Amino acid sequence: PIFEEDKLPWVMNKLSMSLGDAVQRLPKPKTKFSQELSKPDVHLHFSTPIKKNPQAGYAQVNFSYQGNLVNPHDESPTITPSNQTNGGVSSEVKLYRDLAFEQTVIDKLTALKFMLQPKRYAYTEWGTLNKTKVPEFSMLMQGRYFWHHFLHQELSLLQDLGWHISFADDFYYKALATDSVFDAEVIETDDHDFFSLGLNLTIDGKKMPAFPILLGAIEQLPRAVLLDRGKLDSENKPLIAPDAPIYVDLDNGNFVALRYQSVQPILKQFIELFMPNALNKDGTMELSRFQSHQTLSMLDDQGLIATGTKKLRVLADKLKNFQQVSSVAVPTGLNATLRTYQHQGLNWLQFLREYQLNGILADDMGLGKTIQTLAHLLIEKQQGRLTKPVLIVAPTSVIFNWANEIDKFTPQLSYQVLHGSKRHQHFGCLEQVKGDEKPEHPVDIIITSYALITKDLALYSEQKFYYLILDEAHYIKNTKTKLYQAFLTLKAQHKLCLTGTPMENHLGEFWAQFNFLLPGFLGGQRQFTKLFRTPIEKHGELERKQLLNQRIKPFILRRTKDKIATELPPKTEIIQTLRIEGKQAELYESVRLAMDSRLKDIIADKGLKRSQIEVLDALLKLRQVCNHPKLLSLEGAKKVNQSAKLDYLMETLPEQIDEGRKILIFSQFTSMLALIEDELVKANIGFVKLTGATTKRQDVVDKFQQGEVPVFLISLRAGGVGLNLTAADTVIHFDPWWNPAVENQATDRAYRIGQDKPVFVYKYIIENSIEEKIQKIQQNKAELAKALLSEEVSDSKLSLTDDILGSLLAPLS
Repeated sequence: PIFEEDKLPWVMNKLSMSLGDAVQRLPKPKTKFSQELSKPDVHLHFSTPIKKNPQAGYAQVNFSYQGNLVNPHDESPTITPSNQTNGGVSSEVKLYRDLAFEQTVIDKLTALKFMLQPKRYAYTEWGTLNKTKVPEFSMLMQGRYFWHHFLHQELSLLQDLGWHISFADDFYYKALATDSVFDAEVIETDDHDFFSLGLNLTIDGKKMPAFPILLGAIEQLPRAVLLDRGKLDSENKPLIAPDAPIYVDLDNGNFVALRYQSVQPILKQFIELFMPNALNKDGTMELSRFQSHQTLSMLDDQGLIATGTKKLRVLADKLKNFQQVSSVAVPTGLNATLRTYQHQGLNWLQFLREYQLNGILADDMGLGKTIQTLAHLLIEKQQGRLTKPVLIVAPTSVIFNWANEIDKFTPQLSYQVLHGSKRHQHFGCLEQVKGDEKPEHPVDIIITSYALITKDLALYSEQKFYYLILDEAHYIKNTKTKLYQAFLTLKAQHKLCLTGTPMENHLGEFWAQFNFLLPGFLGGQRQFTKLFRTPIEKHGELERKQLLNQRIKPFILRRTKDKIATELPPKTEIIQTLRIEGKQAELYESVRLAMDSRLKDIIADKGLKRSQIEVLDALLKLRQVCNHPKLLSLEGAKKVNQSAKLDYLMETLPEQIDEGRKILIFSQFTSMLALIEDELVKANIGFVKLTGATTKRQDVVDKFQQGEVPVFLISLRAGGVGLNLTAADTVIHFDPWWNPAVENQATDRAYRIGQDKPVFVYKYIIENSIEEKIQKIQQNKAELAKALLSEEVSDSKLSLTDDILGSLLAPLS
């Protein structure tokens, strides 16, 4: 076919694609200009012309024919070489463009996601149109990810094709080289509770802080990869290939591509251990010293050599092998023989103190957390370290039990109970004097209640205690309460939590105690929920649970009865001393005064021996007040709804049930059992009851023995003998039976042949009341104790003396 001379380049190009070099042997037609077809060089220049949007990159494409640049927008098929012009008049020489090759270049850039600009007009540096200038052929590619991918992976392929690549000085993006190899540096801080960890990465030959880079890497990864779940997609392929790059932005458009395979172990540890912490301005991370053993373990596992770890290494090695803590001698003057597991607990408490650590002593209820703690404090005093007071905070129902235990087991320790409306009279033990002088009334231990800590917070927050000990520490399980926030303001050199149930409902309560003891150790509450609580509670992830257990292991000591049964006697008796207060105490005192006055008149008239019925009736009324004022038939007593024993029972019973314990509750008063029954119903606690009114005794016994309910209420008269209740492992004597034989008979409902569990026996005693006084004299006054046991006082015979009666009717304090 006939075609015009200007079409010759196009024809020759097509022929060359079909014939290759053979096209050179074809006869060449006579033309006015040279018809040589030139293969151009590709010039690709990147720039950022729009200052308002530096992340919008442009690629200008030009083709060079023998040094003559051609804009692809120029539609002319020929070129007049610049060296063939004379005075502006072209010579008879033209170059034919390889338009087909130019189109392949355009197609290649389009395939790489470059977008051809819709208009040919140029933009000024501020983004306004400049219609007087025709631009070079430009292609636009916006978006951080595309630039990262292109510059890191595609650019080198274009260079391999022989393309000439250039960048404007102000081009925004630049890929920096790295080998993805990390090194670490540990820096001790002035605050002994923290240290700084620097993780570095060499980029373009310079060391840079790696933690900000790792944060950027995390943003690029799917959540399933970060949480180690769903590593495979729907086609069972990895969500991220091992050799896949992770692009991380640096400053001013610089970025680095990290190999996923090389950083994945670091990322995992970073999320689990470090991510909850905030970065310092220098790119280091401030960590709690309680994390030192996990930190160094991670660095060692990843082959990272960390400098500056000498001091932390000693602590980390000790924490890593904390089960091998040294044994300490039981302090002299301790009026108790510690069982093996209690001595181990003492060793552990000394270990924590030695390394300035805090923890939770979480032994089962009744295993002697109090005696272990007091033995520990006694050592501290004897070693001269107890230079500031210890603050013990406990539920109101047990604060005086601490005082009694100190008197009984560690009388060398001085103490002051700050409780009640007159507590301000004893605040002198807290008033620090300027200089090196000691408080006005120095004591070793200060005991107060949770109910009063917020009221007296201004006073306590001014002090720095040697130890801050929280008994029944589940009281601070709710971080939103004023009580919890109050404890965060208190200052102490050491902290200790005592609780049989470090977690009652969910892991959030567990975090609350550790956040009090070791701030930052388990991260923030949201981070803890994301990394541990949700995976463990909602997804049942064993790996997360194991990781959490490993992390907290050195800081919590928990022994359960079933694990240390060989260390326990068949039966453990615990005297639980309680104190009555408020209207209950006022009622006790009014009854005592009335009975004292009345009995004096009766005894003066009839003589002591002939006044037994009246005496026993008076003492019975005092015992009833100790249980609950509503047991009294007096009209005024019915209005008093306060009982220290009932409050303590309902406070501790859920904990015991959570521990899996099966409980017998004995009371001499059926009316008391009825009051307990009402509280169990309110608390939704399953129970059965056995009194003289029960007709189907075996049915209720079977229901308890078969594990259908955890609590069995039993009256003395109906169930003190003749029952086999070996399903029980706990016996509570709500009102003590002063005759040891009768008491043992009741206890033996559980402790008998067939019982395969240690039996714990609790006796509730009101401090300084008639109950405590009779307990003290019962060994020498067996007949008196026997007479006082019975509700049917008319059948009792009692030999009283004036001094005994005076003791029984003494005031509460």
